[in-house]
Amino acid sequence: MSLEIDEVFYTETMVNILRQQGSKQKAMELAKMILEKKPEHHGVKKILEELEEEARLAFERFVNSGRENTKNDSSAQ
Repeated sequence: MSLEIDEVFYTETMVNILRQQGSKQKAMELAKMILEKKPEHHGVKKILEELEEEARLAFERFVNSGRENTKNDSSAQ
């Protein structure tokens, strides 16, 4: 996925807007684009770390729910 956005919107505020709207993948992508240009931007770096942690936890929940469904399917047979 490629985020097409004018560089005028490469801001922490825009990252937060995307995040609040539920576009977490786009928020992460924009944050990475900002950090490529301004690696010292601590606010964006913090948001990106939070988003990555949220994604990691969501993935773990997904994997674990699949394991639970497999266990339940095996028990029912």
